Amino acid sequence: MSSDLIRVQLVVFFRNILESRNVHLIKANWDEDAIYEIEQQHCNLVKAYKYEPPIKMILDQHDHKTKFNDV
Repeated sequence: MSSDLIRVQLVVFFRNILESRNVHLIKANWDEDAIYEIEQQHCNLVKAYKYEPPIKMILDQHDHKTKFNDV
């Protein structure tokens, strides 16, 4: 699953994942700052994957069955 996040373009991540669930996140007491923080974390993850070979290597070893805590 973490490796799948890398393959999602930033605009797609925002539009399809965060924006489409914004109402649900707000109902779950997430404020705009928390949502923004998730966007930034995804952006940082994509940059790290692209520019830091050890991170890329680790993430590439996982697939859709890997849980976040296993990474």
